Amino acid sequence: MTTEPTIAGSTFLSVFTALAEAGIDEAELEKQAGFKKGALEDPDTRIPVTVWNRFLEKGQTWSNDPSFALHLGERISHSTMSVVGHVVFNSR
Repeated sequence: MTTEPTIAGSTFLSVFTALAEAGIDEAELEKQAGFKKGALEDPDTRIPVTVWNRFLEKGQTWSNDPSFALHLGERISHSTMSVVGHVVFNSR
């Protein structure tokens, strides 16, 4: 059985928040993601990596920032990251 890779909802919350702060309507973000923002605050929420990747790509367009993913990395709070998150964000 093949399962799709996922990321923590709290990690996805960072991209969701960055887009909302860039002026994208949260209701539209929820519609595009297929779930409510509140679900991202549950520590057990997992988001498909395909959704994460799509939001990073759309983030460039939606925010009008060609370096959106780079700037997102500058904003992520390391205090809310899991151990796995620290490993991922500190690896090549």
